Amino acid sequence: MVNRNFLSCLVIGFLVVFVAVLVANPVISYSTIKEFDGQVVRYVPELNANTMIVVKNLETGQNETFNNDDSLWLWKFNSRDYFALDTGVTYHFKVNWVRNGFFSQSRNIIEVTPIGQ
Repeated sequence: MVNRNFLSCLVIGFLVVFVAVLVANPVISYSTIKEFDGQVVRYVPELNANTMIVVKNLETGQNETFNNDDSLWLWKFNSRDYFALDTGVTYHFKVNWVRNGFFSQSRNIIEVTPIGQ
């Protein structure tokens, strides 16, 4: 027979982890927002997924691949609109999350506005 205290601790532990993950996701989403000016270099299609966008950061001169996914926490549901961006045109990008090469994670594009138009 399983001890009742063990089951109580197990349930409480599960609830603590669940609440921590639920709180951490929006906190990380909002705390990692960065903005920069860049140009779309190309689109990288993935099979059965959203397309990733390669952007040249004009401040650093480096190319970086970004995800273009919807975001519940940042109230972004227009990812498909960003597939109409022209290559070579300068845009102001707002992105979040962090780049992690080890896990092949890319930052997410939140907002794009054209510059000088």
